[in-house]
Amino acid sequence: MTLKRLDQRISKTIGRTRSGEPVEISTEFLIMLNDLFNGKRTTSIGTVVSGVNGAQATADTNTASIVALDAAYQAADGVVTTAYISADAVVTAAADSAIASLSTTLAAAYQADDAAITTAYISADSTVASNAASANASLSTTLTADYQAADGVVTTAYISADSTVASDAASALASESSSLTAAYEADDAAITTAYISADAVVTAAADSANASLSTTLTAAYESADDAVTSAYISADSTVASNAASALASESSSLTAAYEGADTTLQSNINTEASTRASADTATAASVTTLEAFVAGPSPNLMPNSNFELGEEGWTTTYGAATYNVNGAYWYASGLPSGTTVLGYGPGFDVVSSGSYSFSYEQSPTLTGSAQLRCDLECYDSEGGTLLGRVGLVASTAGGWTRIKREGITLEASTTWVRLRWYMNDGDSGNASRIRRAKVERNATATAYSMGADTHVRGAKVVVLAAANIGSDGKALAKWSVTAAAGSNPARLELLDGDDGSSISLDADQLFLGPNAEFETTDNTFIIEENSKRNRFGSSFGASGDLLEWFGPTSVGQGSETKTNGYFAKGTDGKVYYGTSELGGSLLVTRSTAQVTGGTNFPGNATTGAITVTATGGAGSYVYDWDSLDAGVLPNSATSATTTFTRAVTNGGSDVYTVYCDVSDADGTTIRCTATARFTDTT
Repeated sequence: MTLKRLDQRISKTIGRTRSGEPVEISTEFLIMLNDLFNGKRTTSIGTVVSGVNGAQATADTNTASIVALDAAYQAADGVVTTAYISADAVVTAAADSAIASLSTTLAAAYQADDAAITTAYISADSTVASNAASANASLSTTLTADYQAADGVVTTAYISADSTVASDAASALASESSSLTAAYEADDAAITTAYISADAVVTAAADSANASLSTTLTAAYESADDAVTSAYISADSTVASNAASALASESSSLTAAYEGADTTLQSNINTEASTRASADTATAASVTTLEAFVAGPSPNLMPNSNFELGEEGWTTTYGAATYNVNGAYWYASGLPSGTTVLGYGPGFDVVSSGSYSFSYEQSPTLTGSAQLRCDLECYDSEGGTLLGRVGLVASTAGGWTRIKREGITLEASTTWVRLRWYMNDGDSGNASRIRRAKVERNATATAYSMGADTHVRGAKVVVLAAANIGSDGKALAKWSVTAAAGSNPARLELLDGDDGSSISLDADQLFLGPNAEFETTDNTFIIEENSKRNRFGSSFGASGDLLEWFGPTSVGQGSETKTNGYFAKGTDGKVYYGTSELGGSLLVTRSTAQVTGGTNFPGNATTGAITVTATGGAGSYVYDWDSLDAGVLPNSATSATTTFTRAVTNGGSDVYTVYCDVSDADGTTIRCTATARFTDTT
């Protein structure tokens, strides 16, 4: 095959880059492939296709890089372990925009075989060497494009990458570190930046395979009115496998925020996903949280500012986080003499414009001229160059005093900051205690708050999906979504497993159509149509004694009774139609046939209580107690329950007839009789 024909076949196969530019193929690369097709190369090497249009002095510059790294190890003991990373990245910058994108795939696998092969390759226009003992490949690439005009506009875009692949009889390793950046700068102090940074590592050995990826994408815009709009994606992924189990996990965060002088609006998407398989269990789970909120005028920019996540993000050179009656705080003691850096708070991204303040609470133990000091360190990037320290504050105050420094101007080009604490003129008798730190983009330090505590209004959607087969062999599948924008979130959950399945609905109201709903105050279904309401479910109504009610909508929800609708079913097991019990006639029963009372002669005796119970009939009941003997008097003549009083006779035990006339709303009256005995107990 000739080089010309090979060039034509490759051009047809590869085509164009994402921006539509034709791919340029180096002569060396064509020679290498020609030798390969003609059988002149027998070593196992990879292929690199790097479609790069080079540095072009134009206002629209695009660079694209396609990189694949692969490492494999196969041993004679029948174990094969492989791991690889593939990446596709594009950066574009022009006079009015900057774009960066990245697509990456990570995989790890464990296989068994009976062969001994050691290979390592990079698909690259680079150098590959191999021999009987080892194979090595390396790649270092930098691509840059610049545009400059007389009006002071500069547009830059570049990709830098360092990659290494090596393998020998014991292991195979592939690693990649890359950075992609695009920027636009103009005389009016507006800056637009977009960049991708990635660190990737693949390792394969005789008994395991691992692949990991950490990626951050950020875009920011700053203008003279101190408004800042930012958006970023951060992701961490891990794949690992060995002879016992396989694990893959991913955590990603997407955030967009607008900050003004008096408020912050922000939206987040956080996703955590993991899957694990071993000899007896398999689990897959995913949690996605979408959140949008309006924050107060001065949110706390510092993450984990009071050790709510332990020491995550903190660098405690001396001491550690402590938890007791004083809450969470950083305690350091036994310090060396002189000036000693105690440690650093968690760092975070910032914009260099605007005024900042920081504050914290301290309760140190100090001797002599010792002081506890704090300042704010300014960096050009996370882990980058220290530009300077600003806002130094020194204090000897104790007893959990709030220390603050206000109106701080950051060093020019600052994009990342962290607080630093140190002891001046200290000795072993000194100790520091620090808690409740806050950094804010505000000229005045405000009261301590964690970032979430400053939310004025917020809305959140959480989606949970999980599948599991446990060591007991039982299977469980669960999916739920929760929407929360107030005090009563709405939730839908689907659950199925060996113990059964269920669907759960939870909300103030369940919408079932234009005229139907399910309300959760009393847990009832309500259907309203043509000015009529049918309501049924758990006990409800004015007295909480209804199971179903049908009547006019003019009766308010919660005001229903057994007799103010057309039809009702009560918790007493009775059915009501209109104003009376359906199909029931008035019935009166008594609690006892005779009541007795006694006292010494002469005197008045009072009997025990007697009660009549009315059922059926219409409406409410009227009670009228009396006696056939004028001397026997009821003590509660109009109540359902009463006692009777009478003077006893000398040595007597006299019995008298008593009765109660019970009437309903229709005028039906039933008399219920009993007897009352009065005894001289002398």
